[in-house]
Formats: sequence, structure tokens, C-alpha cells
Amino acid sequence: MIFPIGSCPGRIVRARVSLIMMTASLDGVSSGVWVSLCVLFIIGTFGIGILIAWLPLLIVSVWFVYRIVRGWIALREGRGMCA
Repeated sequence: MIFPIGSCPGRIVRARVSLIMMTASLDGVSSGVWVSLCVLFIIGTFGIGILIAWLPLLIVSVWFVYRIVRGWIALREGRGMCA
């Protein structure tokens, strides 16, 4: 079945909506959807970036604390640390 231009079923067409008093509301909803999609994209991108950046930092920090604690224990027992 071929539909004329602008009469695709399931699509909101501005010419039809302009007859109704909700054109401004449709514009607000449309811009709200785009803004929320952009915000979700930015949050998702930074979230993944922070995860990728902080995970190695966390691993190195745990290793650093482990080496310091192990060194203090060896110092207390009077033995040396091997390299």
C-alpha cells in the first residue's frame, strides 16, 4: 500500500497537528526528548570514561598501600625487603 507524502501511519505530521491547539506542546515535547537524549549520552559517555580512568587508579592505589604495609611489617620484624 502506498501512502501519500506526509500521511505515513504512526508518524506525527505537523500539518495535521497544527489544526489542534497543541502545536506548542508538541514542540516542547520534541525538544525535551532531544535534550534528554543528549544529556543521557553525555552522562553515559562520562560514566564510561570515569570507569575506565578510575579502575586502573584504584588498582594501583591498592597495590601501593599493600607495598607500604608489607614494608612496615618487614621493618617492624627487622628483616629487609627484597626488590
